[in-house]
Amino acid sequence: SSLYFAGTEDGLIHKCSISYNEQYLETYTGHTGPVYRIRCSPFWNQVFLSCSADWTVKLWVQKETEPLHNFHSVDLSDEVCDVCWCPSNSTLFASVTGDGRIELWDLSQSTLDPIVRLFSEHDPDEIIMGRTQKLDKSRPTSTAHSSVDGSLDGDRSRRNDSRTSLADSEDSEGNARSKPPTRSNAGKSRPDGVDASQSGLRMNGLATGGDAAGPARLTSVSFALNAPILAVGDDCGRVDVYRLHNIE
Repeated sequence: SSLYFAGTEDGLIHKCSISYNEQYLETYTGHTGPVYRIRCSPFWNQVFLSCSADWTVKLWVQKETEPLHNFHSVDLSDEVCDVCWCPSNSTLFASVTGDGRIELWDLSQSTLDPIVRLFSEHDPDEIIMGRTQKLDKSRPTSTAHSSVDGSLDGDRSRRNDSRTSLADSEDSEGNARSKPPTRSNAGKSRPDGVDASQSGLRMNGLATGGDAAGPARLTSVSFALNAPILAVGDDCGRVDVYRLHNIE
């Protein structure tokens, strides 16, 4: 396709064409802060998601210049750094935030509350999904290359509270992407040990020694194409992988 979207620092989203370099085809208004990520649906390219420093994720239809839905957890007061559609479920998407939370939203279930919410600052054995659940995990034998199977359960009977960028590049599907502004990590360090509240698979060499100083700032999220797996990256360079359960 010759069309692409560009998010701006002032919160606007522009629909552009490589065939027209003098004007935008459309401008979408709704965000009040920098737009960090724009994702077109893999099932219908007329629908797209955006996330922003204004604490929200928004759902758009190309023919409408205002958002169709707004996703925002009432207890979130931080930027939403990335959002990603599930490749196997047309109504499911994930978002990650600056205060260290992962949220799974299902449009067929609710536009007010995520079906799963995980906080990086919680106890290593706990995940918040309406009530505390134990994570399935296996302890690593080495902190240099540690692995954990962090499990996210999307059972529809369990729910919890919810809340939800300058796009300067584009991927093959026309999805705009930019790097959110970084926070200073001076004085902060990360543990090499296992923290199942933040991780699934701990990538070799990405965790640093020391005591954790608050929750990680999560900056990226992506679903595996052919498996119920969710990968999450933070601003310290660590990548954590979660196995999803009961996600149709």
